[in-house]
Amino acid sequence: MTCSIPMNNKKLAQGRLVFGLGLLLWVLGACQSGIESTPGYCGDATVDDGETCDGNCPTSCDDTNPCTQDQLTGSDNECNVECLFTQISACMSGDECCPEGCDRDADDDCPDCPAAKNCTNTECGPDPICELDCGSCSHPPVDRCRDDRVLIKYPAIGTCNGGSCDYQAVEQECLRGCEAGACRQCEEQVWDANYSISDATTMAALAGYTEVSGTLTIRMTVSGIEDLSGLGCLERIDADFIIADNQDLVHLSTLDSLFSIGGDLLVYGNQALESMNGLDGLEQVQGSLSIGIFEPIQSGNAELKSLSGLGKLGSIGSDMFVQYNDKLANLDGLANLTSIGGSLFVFENAVLDNLDGFASLEHVGMDVRLGYNDSLVSLDGLSGLTEVPGELAIGSIPKLETLSGLDNITSANYVWLTDLSGVINFRGLDGLTIIHDSLAITRNPRLFSFLAFGSLKTIGGHLQIVANPKLYTPTLIPLESIGGILEIRDNDGMTSLGGLNSLVSLGNNMNITDNASLPTCEAEEFRDRLLSLGWSHDANIAGNDDGGICD
Repeated sequence: MTCSIPMNNKKLAQGRLVFGLGLLLWVLGACQSGIESTPGYCGDATVDDGETCDGNCPTSCDDTNPCTQDQLTGSDNECNVECLFTQISACMSGDECCPEGCDRDADDDCPDCPAAKNCTNTECGPDPICELDCGSCSHPPVDRCRDDRVLIKYPAIGTCNGGSCDYQAVEQECLRGCEAGACRQCEEQVWDANYSISDATTMAALAGYTEVSGTLTIRMTVSGIEDLSGLGCLERIDADFIIADNQDLVHLSTLDSLFSIGGDLLVYGNQALESMNGLDGLEQVQGSLSIGIFEPIQSGNAELKSLSGLGKLGSIGSDMFVQYNDKLANLDGLANLTSIGGSLFVFENAVLDNLDGFASLEHVGMDVRLGYNDSLVSLDGLSGLTEVPGELAIGSIPKLETLSGLDNITSANYVWLTDLSGVINFRGLDGLTIIHDSLAITRNPRLFSFLAFGSLKTIGGHLQIVANPKLYTPTLIPLESIGGILEIRDNDGMTSLGGLNSLVSLGNNMNITDNASLPTCEAEEFRDRLLSLGWSHDANIAGNDDGGICD
């Protein structure tokens, strides 16, 4: 601790306080006992808190800027002297200042206009004061990649808008990927054999190739690979393309350049795959497309939620399979698919509730088979089909209540409707006029009546109506001809055959058996009517209600 006596205090200097011997002794005693000295004060040559100066206060203010008003404020005795500089904004001649926005006409202190304007790359047009022109906008920003597939491009010449240059950017899709502000370019290069990718090294070795002449298989034996970066040049695979059993593959980027597969596309057993994004350039698969497989194992894609990425696919040369994909809720992403050369199979997709992704589908070459899709409630996505050359089989879909969506189909080879536990009244298929082979309606536990088949006149093969316990009559009003066997069996609630009254031709035997509520006489009258029309085959009528009454 230091102790000082304020001998230079102005008030003491003026004689307002007198030190005596007693005061001196008191001060000395305070120093010895540790009492702190008095705080800082104006005049101690130290700038303390609350002071702007102390012993060094300015006496004038000048920032050498003619466009500010300089003002000295405060008092030297109070140690609060400071300079204030206020910007001049008024246009006034004679003050040596030319404020912003003033010109020579309003203020004589403003200079004459310069001979040229120093323009920046973003300026254009005449300036508002001197009307010097910065010219056209010819310095656009540098092109850049928005992401790994989209290039942001700027025009060489922009437009002048209020003195500023505007360069309207456009987006360009890079089929081979975007890198360093440009779309990747690839030279024609063919891998003339089959090829397998199992890790990052084998994937990198295929980088730059535009074609694989054999089968390409992607089956990673290591973890951590989430996409197919490096395959952006690949345009064609001449045989099969197999993407199977990849643990961490989330999407298929960067396969955007791939537009043709000469064989099958098989995608199954991928535990993390969420969509088909990355195949955005694919236009045709000449073989089959299989999203999940049945043989030799039953394996789908556990996390697949969308088929987005297949939006350019217009045709499939053979069959299409969508099966065992537990999280696939819809088939959106197939908006451009118009033709399937073989059969369509949609099986075992637990949360799939509609087929709207097939809205553009107009042609199938063989069967349409739908089964074991526990959440499917609508077939409207198939409304573009007019013919099923093979089998139309719909079964084991518990929430399906109607066949509407199939009304534009006019012919099919075989129709099989079975184990539809949610159907009470068949609705739909009203455009169907001919079934070239057979119609089978079996094991539908709640089926009460037909409100379908409103145009069906001909069945070329058999008609089987079997094990529908609540069906009261087979309402096939327009039906005139059955080319094969008629079998009506184990329909315990059936009470009448009146729905077949238009039938005039049966090409083979008749079996009407074990229908507990159907009067036997009803079946016999039906038989006799056909006999009178020249039918000459066998009739097996047994196990029906022998006590039933006929009109």
